[in-house]
Amino acid sequence: MRLRIWRRAAVILISSFALLTSQAAGHAAPHHHEQKHPAACSKQKNPLPCIAAQHHWNAYQQQDWKDVIHCESDGGCQDTSSVVHYNLTIENSGGCYGIAQFSGGASEYYSYGGNPYTVYGQLTAMANYIVDHGYGTPAVALQSEHSNHSY
Repeated sequence: MRLRIWRRAAVILISSFALLTSQAAGHAAPHHHEQKHPAACSKQKNPLPCIAAQHHWNAYQQQDWKDVIHCESDGGCQDTSSVVHYNLTIENSGGCYGIAQFSGGASEYYSYGGNPYTVYGQLTAMANYIVDHGYGTPAVALQSEHSNHSY
């Protein structure tokens, strides 16, 4: 019994240390597709800042995220306006779908904790995708977008 308690305490301690060092290095906290305040974000006209805050992304990272959206589904990388137009149903010739231009189509939004039918759902999935695919922040995803024309 004591051994189980000590093992659990060690796991908690190691997990806490990993989280703190990750945050100190500027990385977002692990999310496991759980949202802290989904109801509050989902009711906002523009949920991007709220979702960004859940991932601990600052204002510069929010602008980088908007730039990724511009490149993917809102007019191309040349568009540097601060206004983002969310087109939920845009589809390119390769079948990539929505704001994030997921190659798996509309259903891929569910894979990343979102849904394809709302701005909140698509942005949630896109943010989780950015974290899950090793980018960590929109700044790194944007670098990939500029280098590879994809993120």
